[in-house]
Amino acid sequence: MAIRNYIDFDLDELPDIFDFDFEDGTLQLTLDYNEEGDFYTLSMADDDENVVLKPQKLCLGVPIGIHKDGTDLPHDILVPMDESGLATSCDASNFGQTVFLYIDDLADGDDGLSDELDTDTDISDTDTSDEAMG
Repeated sequence: MAIRNYIDFDLDELPDIFDFDFEDGTLQLTLDYNEEGDFYTLSMADDDENVVLKPQKLCLGVPIGIHKDGTDLPHDILVPMDESGLATSCDASNFGQTVFLYIDDLADGDDGLSDELDTDTDISDTDTSDEAMG
């Protein structure tokens, strides 16, 4: 049983687009999959369909939007992770099975995982252009 709450996506119907209620408002989330690169991306838009977050590759342990400046992102911390600690990546073989996009709402130290999030991985070189997205 999961310790944290996670966002449940329909991986059979991608892109999966829906509104999600965060603590500080509602955003439209879009989860998509890149078959060529075997990775998922998440983007966010506000009620007026203004882009809040361009497609970001989901990387295990890397908080969504960690390298984005601005206040448009929700205050909730979203992190792809495997609470069992066994996964080494976030891809089609494990996303939605052991790896989920969690809302990291536990205080640091509650289970030792929040202290170990990867905030140093540089995802700015990730190619999520239309060509790379397939």
